[in-house]
Formats: sequence, structure tokens, C-alpha cells
Amino acid sequence: RIFYSAVVLADIERHAAPDGSNGDQIAARIEKRLPERGDLIRAYRDRELKYLNGRTSQLTREQVLDLAGRYVRREQPDKAKDVKRRWLQAKERRAKSDGPRELMELGEEYLNLLQDERGAARMFQSAYQTNPQLSTASTWLSEHGYELQDGRWSLPGDARGGERDDLTEAIHEGRVLDGMTGSQVRETLGGAPSSIVRMASAGQI
Repeated sequence: RIFYSAVVLADIERHAAPDGSNGDQIAARIEKRLPERGDLIRAYRDRELKYLNGRTSQLTREQVLDLAGRYVRREQPDKAKDVKRRWLQAKERRAKSDGPRELMELGEEYLNLLQDERGAARMFQSAYQTNPQLSTASTWLSEHGYELQDGRWSLPGDARGGERDDLTEAIHEGRVLDGMTGSQVRETLGGAPSSIVRMASAGQI
């Protein structure tokens, strides 16, 4: 059995992508033929998760939802939420250059994916600043309790002096900003990793 397992595993692993992009596929093959190798099954699935996590901004909406779903099934809802937020933040940078309508669409995505009304409001506020004549942005903000004061939409009592500063707001919303310290980045992203997995396979760690 040991020899058989080694031969089967070598045959499966020769198809493994070095970057981990097909880790789930490799894990499924191992699970089918060598179900006792739970360590490798988990490790390969972790490798694909790591691969996808490093390319969140390049994923489609469907791929992001699939990735978030994997974390939910692992009972890691915070990571699922983080994946969605990082994807939205990447789209936010592009939307600001694309125009107000893209910003408003992204605002709706903040609501749909994260139920984040503050994040949605930021998008509609940016859309208004880009084009104050666009009634759609004004209507949305007004319907959600925002008031126009000195050319800026804000919640009642949220005067400039009482607003959280940009850094505090970014930490609250999970947005990493240039100039943050290491501890601020960890706080923004939910802390340091809880574990590190090392896998010995095919002569590599």
C-alpha cells in the first residue's frame, strides 16, 4: 500500500501547478484515490485559496462569491467578508476614474455584498462630487438620511468636527491606506494570520 500510494501520489502531483492555481483539482484527485491523505488534501486546497486571495482584484464577481463561499463553508465568515471588501476596494479605484455612474453601481454592490451602507454612501458621495447635477446620487443620499451641507452630503450631526478622521474611517471600513503602520494594517485586515501551513511534497516545502 505504501508503494502504491507513493506511485499514485507522484502521478497526481506532477499535474499540480507551481502557483497553486489548480490546488482544488489536485486535492479532489487525492481525495478520490488516497482519502487517507487528509493533510495533503487540505494543503492543496489552502494553496489554491492563497493563489486566489493574491489575485482578488482580477477575479470576476462570480469568482469572488465562490471564493467567499469556500471560506463560509470553512466557518471563516470574516475571511469571506474580507475577500468581498478587497474586491470592492479594487473596483473602487477604477470606478473613480470611470465616472459617477460606475461609482453608484459600486455603491449598490457594497450593499448587496456586504450590507455596508457607509461604504455605499461613500460611493454616492463621490458620484455627487464628480457630477453635482446627477440627481440619482442626490436622491439616494437623501433617502438614506444624508443632508447636503456646504456642498457635502453627511448624516445629521456628522459635522466635520465630529467626523472620524480618514484613518479611523478606513480602519473601520477595512480599507488599507498608504502611510499606515504595521499594527494599523493588521487592525484593518482583522489581525495577523492565526496559522501558517507548511507542506512537504515532491521535494519542496
